[in-house]
Amino acid sequence: MNSEQPNRAGCITNKFERWFYLLSGGVLFVGWIGYLWGRDAFSTSVEDLGPLSITGTAVVIPFSLALIVLSAKRSYYARLITMSMVSITLSLGILEGVLQVCGCSPTYATRGIALWEKVRENRIDTIVGLQEQGIEAYPFVPMGLLHEIAAQSESELFLSNVGNALMVMQEEDDGVIITAADEIGFRNPAGLFSQNDSFDVFLLGDSFTEGCCVPDGYTIADQLRKTTSYSVYNGGKSGSGLLHQLAIFIEYGLNKRPKAVVIVLPESMILSRAAKEIQTEQLRQYYEEHKSKDLVSKSGLKDDLLKTEIDLRLTAAVTPVRSFVGELTHTINSKSLLVNLIHSNNALSDALRLSWARGSNTNTEVVKGNPFQGEGVVRCSQTPNHKAIMTEVASWMNQQIQGYGGSLYIVYMPAVRFYGYLDWPECEHEMVISVTQELGIPLIDMVPVFDSVDDPKDYFAFSPVVATVGGHPNRYGYQLMTEQIVKHLRDRD
Repeated sequence: MNSEQPNRAGCITNKFERWFYLLSGGVLFVGWIGYLWGRDAFSTSVEDLGPLSITGTAVVIPFSLALIVLSAKRSYYARLITMSMVSITLSLGILEGVLQVCGCSPTYATRGIALWEKVRENRIDTIVGLQEQGIEAYPFVPMGLLHEIAAQSESELFLSNVGNALMVMQEEDDGVIITAADEIGFRNPAGLFSQNDSFDVFLLGDSFTEGCCVPDGYTIADQLRKTTSYSVYNGGKSGSGLLHQLAIFIEYGLNKRPKAVVIVLPESMILSRAAKEIQTEQLRQYYEEHKSKDLVSKSGLKDDLLKTEIDLRLTAAVTPVRSFVGELTHTINSKSLLVNLIHSNNALSDALRLSWARGSNTNTEVVKGNPFQGEGVVRCSQTPNHKAIMTEVASWMNQQIQGYGGSLYIVYMPAVRFYGYLDWPECEHEMVISVTQELGIPLIDMVPVFDSVDDPKDYFAFSPVVATVGGHPNRYGYQLMTEQIVKHLRDRD
């Protein structure tokens, strides 16, 4: 009788354990799938998930499935892995507690998610504050939003920001930048485009041309106006590639017949974006047909579409609607010093990604000594494709500009190579030199100019994205670029 009772108790305990492990495994599995679903993990590249999500998936999914399988008979092994996971979780919790108490995470005040979130919140607060005062203010419009609106509304692919409004740009050395967009949505004084039949200089490019992120008076266009008598139009658009800039020239520049068209090509940005832009139908049409879609007359429609979409997104950003899982992950990401530490530590982050090559492309070429494989890093295997696109665009533009007596200039602007990385490949630089020589286009090569200064990093801004020098040119960087442009323009005169 006495011997039967322990056996019976053991059976009950064993059965309870099995159900516990089965239930725990099922909850973990369903919960993590829900988290991945909320992150749009099934419609994005693996690298976009971040190191924690990748590592969590590699651990949680096998662990939860193992619990479910082992719950059938092998409760002993299920007990072992459960105890292991509980120990690891407790250890991480203790480490998080220590970091919170001492405030000694090296990334808390200077790097990582917390800082980037703060920058984003500052920009949103600035926009909302201006709108509450009755001032029309909007963020600069990223390329992705222009493409989304074109797809949603089945309209043209618009090329600029909201017109006749204040534009709030991202934050670097000079804090949040508030500047005006003209009637067609570029960074110029109001009325400049419509009041001038022509310009001495028409600038094309991305954020380096638009003037991110310095106040008015320090952009290339502003400094050209201050130091010369040239009439200057700033046609720069942040995030754009060479095909987008070709479209801007066709829509807004060609009819103005500017005496000089200056394209600023930041190293491995403009051309790498162009290789992706060619897959967009509207931009490919500009590349193949070179025909205007009369976007000047559609500026009002563009502004209405942009304002509606941006207002919706601002409302969502101020009062976000999140699921329980979304709210939990947001809280952890924004409050946890341990998570912040992992996200901002390159070596640890790479290890958790299970790969030493950072970037969204598994075929990324790793530059020796370069811990960053994002935009701005040269990939020599792509150079032939980039050369074909650049040759086609530059050749056509040069013919059109020379046809009415103007001149095309290309500025090659290095950036990432000066942030301390080693063994920088010169393949794109050499290709640009070759193409401009073949086409007879004057090249304003900033590589030797920056090589000649004491410390090139002094000419670039602090970037919240990487929490170190590595942003756009600062005031002195733009000044150095402007001086070289002026020198070449005056040589022409």
